[in-house]
Amino acid sequence: MSLPLLFVVALSPAMVFAGSSPKTTTEHGIVKAVDQSAHTLTVAGKKSGAETKFQWNDHTKFTEHHKAASASVLKDGERVDLTFVPGGNMAMLKSVAISPAKSENHAASQPTGNSNHKARY
Repeated sequence: MSLPLLFVVALSPAMVFAGSSPKTTTEHGIVKAVDQSAHTLTVAGKKSGAETKFQWNDHTKFTEHHKAASASVLKDGERVDLTFVPGGNMAMLKSVAISPAKSENHAASQPTGNSNHKARY
């Protein structure tokens, strides 16, 4: 009778650790502020518009145009897709995918006026 009890007690720590891994969450928004020295990023959420402050560390992965980047390329107004672990005073960033601000992206796709195409009527 004590063997099943011992078995349950032996499995309990493994069950606790397996279920305690932090879940990640995603957010899409616009960079409102960057503090390089404090390693913080303030983002206005795409849907809510509410501003949230996030923190990054040495394990946070930054990408820009699908290529590895660093936090130093972050600028106000850029669009970001964030993956983070909520909790504590500030959510910890796991990854930050950076896209140009809408006006930069839109301007890059506009013709320059030096087109060789003739209008057809």
